[in-house]
Amino acid sequence: MLILLNGGRSFDNVDTPASALKQQGIFVIGIGTRSSDSGELQKISYDPSYALSVSEFTDLPSVQEQFSSLMSAVLVRATPMTPTVTVERRPPGRDVVFLLDGSDGTRTGFPAMRDFVQRLVDKLSVDDTKDRVSVVQYSRDPAVHFYLNTYKTKGEILDTVRALRHKGGRPLNTGAALQYLRDNVFTASAGSRRLEGVPQVLILLSGGKSSDSVDAPASALKQLGVLAFAIGSRSSDSKELQTISHDASSALSVSEFTELPSIQQQLQSSVDSVAIDVTPELPTVLVDTAKKISYSFWMVLIAQGMASLPCVFC
Repeated sequence: MLILLNGGRSFDNVDTPASALKQQGIFVIGIGTRSSDSGELQKISYDPSYALSVSEFTDLPSVQEQFSSLMSAVLVRATPMTPTVTVERRPPGRDVVFLLDGSDGTRTGFPAMRDFVQRLVDKLSVDDTKDRVSVVQYSRDPAVHFYLNTYKTKGEILDTVRALRHKGGRPLNTGAALQYLRDNVFTASAGSRRLEGVPQVLILLSGGKSSDSVDAPASALKQLGVLAFAIGSRSSDSKELQTISHDASSALSVSEFTELPSIQQQLQSSVDSVAIDVTPELPTVLVDTAKKISYSFWMVLIAQGMASLPCVFC
């Protein structure tokens, strides 16, 4: 864990060092004042939602609840005497969910989207039970073609994907579709192995700007540990794709969906190199440790005269 208290914009570049910390598995929470650079804090933080801000440092108690929530959600590598908690960092296999834009605007591009999904599925290890696949198509409302536990062989999945038909409809509610995945697809009953530590991957193909907000649903998926890759066409909103994606580099674009083969290798490499710390229902000892660290942090602030004791610890 790294907790940064920052009161201004950096004179040097933070991009490479911040990236190096993330690659080492360091969770960074950045807290800045109005004199700080919000974009810089978001780059440094483990996730943009981990960047907090106050007008002045004397206002730090106002973000105490947010901070405590983030600390409780972070995977703390505790090593108590009893019990011993072991967290596997790179479990075998992945749960891969494809979310396809089936609105009226993608009718001509849908065959190319379908072919793209087939090529990606063909590279996955389904038959040895390592990888699982689900496909959902959406426009106004989402429609599940099959869940993560529907098919157990690659042949069954490919046959179903080849037979997919364009859904149609309007408007394009990407936010609602993301929330649907959160509540109904990335779940144990639908075949998700998130609680077993298996990486959760979302690949979104979107051909337009969403009619509803994606902010809260995208954040909810990230908090769940879902690694999202958003791919859009020239009619898509690039900022929206970046909001949905795990990080800015996970948002890809093509002029037309017929050009999807040009980014297949790039996406394939990113998915293959997935190393994601999934934080399921934390064992009690981990939650307790998170609370202790949160408490210790606020005691340091109190000692420095920068905060008063939050009521949650009274």
